[in-house]
Amino acid sequence: ICDGIGSAEFLNYFSDLASHNNNVSVDPKPKPVWDRQLMNPDGRTRANLAMHAEFVRVPDLCGFMNRVTSGLRPTCIVFDERRINALKGACGMSSYTSFEVLAAHVWRSWARAMGFPKNQTLKLLFSVNVRKRVKPGLPEGYYGNAFVLGCAQTSAWELGERGVRYGSGLVKRAKERVDSEHVRRVVELVSESRASPDSETNSTTLRTCSLSTLS
Repeated sequence: ICDGIGSAEFLNYFSDLASHNNNVSVDPKPKPVWDRQLMNPDGRTRANLAMHAEFVRVPDLCGFMNRVTSGLRPTCIVFDERRINALKGACGMSSYTSFEVLAAHVWRSWARAMGFPKNQTLKLLFSVNVRKRVKPGLPEGYYGNAFVLGCAQTSAWELGERGVRYGSGLVKRAKERVDSEHVRRVVELVSESRASPDSETNSTTLRTCSLSTLS
């Protein structure tokens, strides 16, 4: 029904309604917008599944699922500003965002720890808010699902050996690919072909709010 941003806006509006007396009108800002037809397929795009790596499974060379689900232990690591800046410094470029360098570092560290074969293809999936990426942009207050998955992809060897700058570049380019045309193709694939993301085979998904807020 709605994504995280839309859920927060809807709950805030509902809270305003509940906290006001029946005789007082509520003027929400932003006003909730239901117009789901704004994200309907428009028939003008030519969607090709092969153009969207997030939907395409790659060969599993190492019993991927057994490898990533055995012996896992919960852990928590805090990346303060000093550590984030150190990652940016390792990239040698100031154009990378905190999300890009941290996502690349987590992805790379995970892959190295798992010891995948050098030629195993690995993917990183992460959500991208498209409210301002589609043209025309979605109205403020739209609380439907308005995200697609960005997908960075490379071999285990390249991810591990070419450093965090290489991984950050992959994440950055994956974000940049999500333009209005990309979003419309995804809408068509999901609506017409029932395409679903490859969230199991050879991929890891960044789901934490703390990472997504850095993008």
